[in-house]
This record gives sequence, C-alpha cells and structure tokens, in this order.
Amino acid sequence: GLFWRVHALEISNSLAWFALVTIVSTWLLAFAYRNTKFQLKHRVAVRREDAVAREMTRKLADEKKMSRKEKDE
Repeated sequence: GLFWRVHALEISNSLAWFALVTIVSTWLLAFAYRNTKFQLKHRVAVRREDAVAREMTRKLADEKKMSRKEKDE
C-alpha cells in the first residue's frame, strides 16, 4: 500500500524486484544468524563447563570410598 503510493510505483512492474530483494535479505539474515548462533552456544557451553566441573568436584569430594582412578574418569 503506502510504499507503492508514496513512490508512485506500479505494483506489477516492481513485484519481481521486491520479491527478489525480500528473498535475498531473508537469506542474508538467516546466514548471519547461523554464524552467530554457534558463537552463542559456544559461549554458553564454556560458562556451564566451569559450573559443572565445580559441582562434580564437590560431589566427588563427598565420596571418600572412590579410588583416584575412578574420580579421574
């Protein structure tokens, strides 16, 4: 509506370009998100790793009967 009236464009002439630009923009956003998503997952995994290691160390410290070899596994 408004875009077509403001720029006095004929819809039928511009529809192919509009569709093409929309598809390319969508693809670029999906590509950028895919790259960013991996970085975010990695950052979260690194933060969780420390917390999990602390929790496992605390649990293993409570279990005195375990041998050192079992704890290393």
